Amino acid sequence: MRRWRALLVAGLVAFSVTLSAQISLAPTAWTVRYSPGMPTHPSPLVGMAGWFIDLPAPPGSLHYVTTPNRTVFVNGQTLTFSVQIQASADADVAYDTEPANTCVYPAHVRAYLEDRDFKSHPSDDFTRWWSNPIAVEIVDGVWTASTPIALGFWSSVYGTWNQDYPAQWAHALARPSSMGMTFGGGCFFGHGVYMRTGTARVILTSYIIQ
Repeated sequence: MRRWRALLVAGLVAFSVTLSAQISLAPTAWTVRYSPGMPTHPSPLVGMAGWFIDLPAPPGSLHYVTTPNRTVFVNGQTLTFSVQIQASADADVAYDTEPANTCVYPAHVRAYLEDRDFKSHPSDDFTRWWSNPIAVEIVDGVWTASTPIALGFWSSVYGTWNQDYPAQWAHALARPSSMGMTFGGGCFFGHGVYMRTGTARVILTSYIIQ
């Protein structure tokens, strides 16, 4: 899985982004993966496009939320998602879902791309990519994170930067299978988060490639 390689969070602004029709925000189009105690899909918003998901108390944890995508990515595009995080005053979002996660770094949600080869080679370093360092810390507020689809802004399963392996990066862009977001903290980008105390809801209001 993904190990943290940078401790900078950048590119975050608090404004709304117009929804793109090319990526469905229907909750049934998104799947919650590798997340014990969680529903298969997020919940729908009422009266507007998007979905929400409540972070669970233990023993549950939230790891991946993805949607299928077979449209080829192009270097020079930008992936932008907007979320509203509603957290109670006593919210403590934890990420220590396993003993090996000994790093100290807050819980975040970040963009994620998956190569078609992941199913047949799940341990390969280059079948999954995470936006790095751009991410959203899971704290109360309205946030937008924009990550260029470009060298220097993504890293792989074992923390390899895409600029160090441009051929593998290009292969992943040409053979996508899904995209979305992962949740994690400490040493890992996608090993899950849960509520130690309080409550937190993540609301997705846009997810755009342009």
